[in-house]
Amino acid sequence: MTAEPPRGWCACTLEDVSEIVTGNTPPKNTPANYGKTFPWVKPPDLGSDTPITTTAEGLSERGG
Repeated sequence: MTAEPPRGWCACTLEDVSEIVTGNTPPKNTPANYGKTFPWVKPPDLGSDTPITTTAEGLSERGG
């Protein structure tokens, strides 16, 4: 069973609304790479029908 989107929204895939990029993790020893500019969705966040509304970590403009 999939979750219904909020009223007025439509269901779509991530590919429909974003660019999916995989690659290297920005260095953790550079705090300027991390922030709240971009939510950082990681593999453990995926695989559920529950909408992703928050992420544990985020990236800054520099890190993204």
